[in-house]
Amino acid sequence: MSVIGVAMAIALLVSVTGLAVGIASPMTGAGSDSEYWIVPESESDSSALVAAGDPQFGSVHTANDRLLEYEHVESSTPLLMQVVQIESDSGASEYVVALGVIPDSASESVMGLSTAAMTPGDPYYENGSYNGTATDEVVLSNGAATLLEAEEGSDVSVSGGGGAQSFTTIDVDEGDAGSVLGTTPIAVMQLSELQTLTGAAEHDQADQFLVQTSSPSAADDFEGLYDEAEVYSSSEMTTQQVLDSDLALALSLTAILVSIFVGTLFIGTTMVFELIGNRSQLASLHAMGIGLRSQLTMYALQTIIVTIIGGLLGGVIGLLGIRLLNFAAEQISSVGAVAVGHPVFLVYGFAVALVIGLITIPFLGFALWRLDIGGERIRE
Repeated sequence: MSVIGVAMAIALLVSVTGLAVGIASPMTGAGSDSEYWIVPESESDSSALVAAGDPQFGSVHTANDRLLEYEHVESSTPLLMQVVQIESDSGASEYVVALGVIPDSASESVMGLSTAAMTPGDPYYENGSYNGTATDEVVLSNGAATLLEAEEGSDVSVSGGGGAQSFTTIDVDEGDAGSVLGTTPIAVMQLSELQTLTGAAEHDQADQFLVQTSSPSAADDFEGLYDEAEVYSSSEMTTQQVLDSDLALALSLTAILVSIFVGTLFIGTTMVFELIGNRSQLASLHAMGIGLRSQLTMYALQTIIVTIIGGLLGGVIGLLGIRLLNFAAEQISSVGAVAVGHPVFLVYGFAVALVIGLITIPFLGFALWRLDIGGERIRE
């Protein structure tokens, strides 16, 4: 029973943590550790990924050309993130997050969304003249297309601070398998065309850069791209986003506290009842000269073993729970995947289970000390 109690507590922890990461990750688009984000230094508490009004980079097309000259850089693009209003030819109108990128044939996706159908090279920029050939193309995530009742080939009107312009939906993308990005309302556009719509063309601005490299050591060179720039791997960006998201952080902390409390209460109560049931055995051990410390060591070892088994079992159940949660979300609504599962959660669950076991040991020691056997409390 103790194993089951710990397993259920850890399963709850893993499932809720996966949900918290899922809440935080739509705007991270976190991929492999070969992806790096270059963001401006900021003293604000807002996330570097969704920091509206925070510092931006300037002359980003020129800087991107410099990045592509770095050794081991396979692809790179500036990212401009703006909230725009899109109205489809069906009459539906919604606010979505627009991503301005420079499509690259070397990398056919950005933040998990495919850019393979887009014209590479951002031709409207035309060496800074913003007078080249406008593609008027947009890629909608499945979430945006659902809200706008749009499909591939649909005409949409995009409105920003610099006016409105008509675009053609060249692709509707569901995002990478298991990603929550496909269900987030996102529109991917050519960087220069989004800059023109939102007033960011004057200084060629963008919020950050996304760089794909074949060598992690190349990341050290990226900090020299601008005087005040910070470089993060994709995993570091996901961690930062969880910490910056109040809801995700609250869910994670609550899950930890509840799991530790429930796990400790369950295994502590069970072990104390076991001590009471073994009073005759404890009395025999006491008569043989085996004192409190030795008995506590024996029960502490048993507790640690139980919590370790429960932690591993709970981690597996939690990952299965995440799969079940995503399946239910996909069947019930168009939201799609809402939680993120990762094998590292098994290690996380194991660590928390170990903490539960260590916290329980002092309670067992106190229970042994207070236990009255044959009219005499067990003492050294």
